Amino acid sequence: MPVWLTWIFSILILLGIFAWIGLSIYQKIRQIQGKKKEKKELEKKEDRK
Repeated sequence: MPVWLTWIFSILILLGIFAWIGLSIYQKIRQIQGKKKEKKELEKKEDRK
């Protein structure tokens, strides 16, 4: 295989790994924010009673 092809494959693999890590972190942040929103909504419902 030519050298430039190996470079392209290695760069694509690295980008894929970074994208996967970024997406997993993003999903965790979204889950944490969602839990906070649920808690706030529950507190609002309790206040209305």
